[in-house]
Amino acid sequence: MKKILLPELGEGIDDVEIRDVLVKEGESIEKNQSILILETDKASMEIPSDYSGIVSKIYVKSGDNISPNHHIIDINDSETDEEPNEMPSKEELDKPSNEIIVNEEEEKINNKNEQIVSNTHKDQPIISNPIKEESTTSVLASPSTRKLARELGCDINLVSGTGEKGRISKNDVLAYVNLTNNNSSIKPDELKKILKDEIAIFKNDILNDISTKGNKKLNPIEDYSKWGPTESIKLNKIKLATAKNMSNSWSNIPQVTQFDNADITNLFRIYKKIKLSNKDSKIKVSLIPFYMKVITQALSEFPNLNSSLNETQDAIILKKYVNIGVAVDTSKGLVVPIIKNCQNKTIKELNIELSNIADKAKKGNLDINDISGGSITISSLGGIGGTNFTPIVFEPQVAILGFSKASYQLIKYKDTFVKRLILPFSLTYDHRVIDGAEAVKFTSKVSKLLSSIKFLRK
Repeated sequence: MKKILLPELGEGIDDVEIRDVLVKEGESIEKNQSILILETDKASMEIPSDYSGIVSKIYVKSGDNISPNHHIIDINDSETDEEPNEMPSKEELDKPSNEIIVNEEEEKINNKNEQIVSNTHKDQPIISNPIKEESTTSVLASPSTRKLARELGCDINLVSGTGEKGRISKNDVLAYVNLTNNNSSIKPDELKKILKDEIAIFKNDILNDISTKGNKKLNPIEDYSKWGPTESIKLNKIKLATAKNMSNSWSNIPQVTQFDNADITNLFRIYKKIKLSNKDSKIKVSLIPFYMKVITQALSEFPNLNSSLNETQDAIILKKYVNIGVAVDTSKGLVVPIIKNCQNKTIKELNIELSNIADKAKKGNLDINDISGGSITISSLGGIGGTNFTPIVFEPQVAILGFSKASYQLIKYKDTFVKRLILPFSLTYDHRVIDGAEAVKFTSKVSKLLSSIKFLRK
């Protein structure tokens, strides 16, 4: 009988809701087959089985909230559920221990253990208990780390975790594979990175704990019903996650907002032509891909806005890629999927990808990769209304742009006034990385590109 427990899911993820249970009792499943779909704060993920066999018992159901190491299912594994052998005879029991024949499986394990020991240099870490057999679900490791181990043919039970409570990281898996292949020991830079990653996890856990306790103190319970009828509505996971992330960003980042506007009369004409010529009902033509292309171009001249502070906050990390997050309003709240490598995509390609990922977001089908890796963010309220707003920078990014609703205005041109479509937009930035002069130069560049017929025709 194999117990399947919920594995560690990653940094800061300690409570998830089950969206769907994909298996039934009595069903035969294969190793790595998905058994659950979980819904985290803003994305979903599938949990695979570590074993093949028959599902004998399911302990969870859709809608349950579970945490790492929660008992999910039991699996009857043919290798472990065979009927026990008959009791040995008295003659066999009386045999000296050195005459007992070791079965073939034990010989394989012993040979493997001897090989690991023989390949170990004196300056390399010793892998503790290499032949100990236990359920991989008792190992603290995220699904992505387990997947890496499977791809490398590595038994994750044999890996010693360097993280908190023995948590195994991808670097631990790679180090173990490196060790068993008789390669050189872990390089100092790699070891330094592992330690930094784990220290960062520990630091975030402490900050989150402090933030949670602080919020409880700042919101004393009051009986609002004494003033009139009330109703209590529980915030869903997306809204709770947004509140937590925004509170942390507001507390940690000294933010400044710069306002500007752009003449998008010519851009809007091109947009209308493309929209009228679009024959694919599944693709929604939008102005946002134009904004994305303009921002990508402007960032090539102002790379500091496409960066992040390092852990010690004494240097910035410039990103050679442009991954733009786009805020999408869904029925459950705001989510920010990421369009990756915008520098390599045309406006048409950006529009198609944005349509697909926005549809995925509204259906609640985003996965972790869809909301990870952003380097700058766009929030557009142009389709709703408003003149200007101050978006909050999403840590660890250093900038976010907010686009409002464009309106026609009379603009003086030579000796007369002409009607032009003016787009108000804003840039909120991290003042530790970007100063006011650089911010103004950046918004001026964005404004110029949005107004440029030459650029739009590229």
